[in-house]
Amino acid sequence: MKKLNKVMLLASAATMLFCGNAISGTIGNPTATLGKGKAAVELDLDFAKRKVKDRSGSSDAKTDRYLLNGSYGLGMANAYLKLGSVTLKPEQGSDGSGTGYGIGVKATVHEIPKTAKVGVGLQMMSFSTKHTLTGTDITIDWLEYDIFAGGSYLALGELVPYGGLVLSKVDGKAKWTGGSSTFNEDSTVGIFLGGDFKINDQLKAGAELRLVNETSFALTVGYMF
Repeated sequence: MKKLNKVMLLASAATMLFCGNAISGTIGNPTATLGKGKAAVELDLDFAKRKVKDRSGSSDAKTDRYLLNGSYGLGMANAYLKLGSVTLKPEQGSDGSGTGYGIGVKATVHEIPKTAKVGVGLQMMSFSTKHTLTGTDITIDWLEYDIFAGGSYLALGELVPYGGLVLSKVDGKAKWTGGSSTFNEDSTVGIFLGGDFKINDQLKAGAELRLVNETSFALTVGYMF
């Protein structure tokens, strides 16, 4: 009975660990911004809070993500890879860090020259973090998917604001010796708003806010080749 109670406690408390930013983190401008054969690298600093749930209930916690994003222009579409560090800060138990990686693609589907663009895209990201809770080591495996659509406004010169809708799905698992528990997102639909400022022909800086299904804020710095 004592062992059963501990397993039930871990399954319930593990929910407190299951919370991070989904999106595969930062979405950015939802249209293709690189011409064919062009490349860019970007540093994303992403700070988020999101609620997720399992059979015992729901909870939220914070994640910090420090990701390097490499993009390549394919014409009307851009493909990109993400790699970096993710720290999960649960309500209970120790903080845990791990390596995060992801892929994505975004495409321009309509453009009004020098005025606006409309785009769609999808991305995914995965990471694993290790934690200690009530003396037990727990590993959190996280896989998330985003499908997004939105637009950007091009008529403000160096400043390009953007925004849109995102559908975000989380598939996760907490594992410990003798047991495991699965979890997913508490809310799927969200919005994102942001802007990029062109410092010169190669360098840009930006900020992004994501709301409804999560609360997150990101800062970005990018260099275009």
